Amino acid sequence: MAPCDAIHAIQEYINQFQYNFSGKPYVKMKKNLGVSHVFSCAKDIMDVALPIQCVEATFIALYLTCGLPGLLRVPLSFKSVFEDGPHRHMVLALMTADGTWGAIGISRRPDLMDKPVAFASLYELVLEYKRCFGANYHRLSTVYFG
Repeated sequence: MAPCDAIHAIQEYINQFQYNFSGKPYVKMKKNLGVSHVFSCAKDIMDVALPIQCVEATFIALYLTCGLPGLLRVPLSFKSVFEDGPHRHMVLALMTADGTWGAIGISRRPDLMDKPVAFASLYELVLEYKRCFGANYHRLSTVYFG
């Protein structure tokens, strides 16, 4: 399966999960414990098949893309400000062997989820997310890589 086809299939799999509006994850996760913890959590998330948020989707995407050749994976975390205060969001940015970028993710807002593998640079991908945050009345204040 070509990387772009696999990316699309993984996003379709993630889309099958319902979005978790409760604000509390069903699986305990820590982003700073390393890749073995991320993969273990991803397996647990897929096994329980309960609603997920953006961090869980990113964990699943990291796990399911780990065997794809020629793919660079970069978790992107966003901090935005809305009238009710700060919000955080996360997706998995992906660069294919031909240098184009896209992303896998889940969100309450469809335009803040995945992005097609069609961006010439990571910068252009981030600018697209910034545009989408603005369209949802959020001011993007910080972008974290990794």
